[in-house]
Amino acid sequence: DDRRGAPGCTWVFAPSLARGEPCGWGGGVTLPRRGPIGGLVGGAGAGLLPCPAVFFPGIVHCIVPAGALTHPQAEDAVQLLCATLKADAAGILLFDEDALSFSPLVYVAATHTSVWERGCGSGSAAIGCYLAQRTGAPYTVALRQPGGIIEVRAGWKDGRVDTLTITGEVRKGESGSLVLPLNGFFSQL
Repeated sequence: DDRRGAPGCTWVFAPSLARGEPCGWGGGVTLPRRGPIGGLVGGAGAGLLPCPAVFFPGIVHCIVPAGALTHPQAEDAVQLLCATLKADAAGILLFDEDALSFSPLVYVAATHTSVWERGCGSGSAAIGCYLAQRTGAPYTVALRQPGGIIEVRAGWKDGRVDTLTITGEVRKGESGSLVLPLNGFFSQL
């Protein structure tokens, strides 16, 4: 079980129709097996909060009940979480299990940036893993996020998640261009 290898993701695209007109692309990806589940989240003013933590190559996601942390508390906690777990990236997923919806916050250590994402594929996959493990059975769920719905299928065999697939629709929102002065950026590589 080499969790550090390339994910080997394969996308299959098919046109998606809404009101009879092509409006986006549907896609799916099979993800690498996840690591262990378990963990704590803590931050300034938030204390320690036991919650499931799902580890993937390059990122760990903590699944937190939607009302347990405010957005500012999650923002305070995510960088500390990432540093504590020595992860490349960390996510806090404010999950409303009754509504099957969540708000994903992701922090990337290399850039010292965090963002409330409109859609998070690895976060969706983490919730699917968590739900499959909790029920001890295969689990399929459609998870609503600010940008739309991602469906997760988590297979279950021999007491663990053995397959993991996410599918969803991708739409082009806006396009444009940006010119940045690099001021010797490439000479530093």
